[in-house]
Amino acid sequence: MRLHVEQQGDGPAIVLTHGLGDSADTWRLVADRLVDRFTVVRWDLRGHGRSEAPTDPAAYSRDSAVADLDTVVGDLDHPVLVGHSLGGYLSLARAVQRGDDVRGLVLLASGPGFRNPVARQQWNNGIHADAHRYGVPAPALGLGVQPDDMVIRSLPALTLPLLVLVGDRDAPSYHAGARYLSGAVPGCRVETLPGGHRFHVSAADQVAEAIASFVDELPSPLTRM
Repeated sequence: MRLHVEQQGDGPAIVLTHGLGDSADTWRLVADRLVDRFTVVRWDLRGHGRSEAPTDPAAYSRDSAVADLDTVVGDLDHPVLVGHSLGGYLSLARAVQRGDDVRGLVLLASGPGFRNPVARQQWNNGIHADAHRYGVPAPALGLGVQPDDMVIRSLPALTLPLLVLVGDRDAPSYHAGARYLSGAVPGCRVETLPGGHRFHVSAADQVAEAIASFVDELPSPLTRM
């Protein structure tokens, strides 16, 4: 899979993953504010931006996206995974499956998925019903489909430091997701910043500052081990 990946700066590594229908460009303002102190990696999900877009719907799933995130993480030294919306869910999915090579997580306007199968199916149906909103090839919508409750079910075992950021004008469901994560993950911290669902664009200064402060406070990988 040919993935578009951009890497800038030097220092502790941060991997920025965008949401459904977006691209690495959505992180530009935040990245510009971080590159003087950190190695910042932005990338396009498959079927998005400048990454390859297979025509086979079977090529798009949570697991394929997490495998692509594995590729992006590559040989980076214990990066912090930062994800917006779907990108946050995918970063969380990778962390609960294999987080030994990660220092911490920052989730923006995101959540852990659904334990209730009826609610999960409603979410999945909604993605396809609103396909026109995302501006990506129809098969790529499969990245946003939640096949099971693996992520939310695995939260109690997550030991990575976790910061959840939510916009004060975002939908109530994202505030509910933040509250759930705060109760389910030991030590999880929630911060509310000004803006709606894409507050990483409208409040880039505050988002970059929150990410930088979080990374600065993290123990070194050797300390965690």
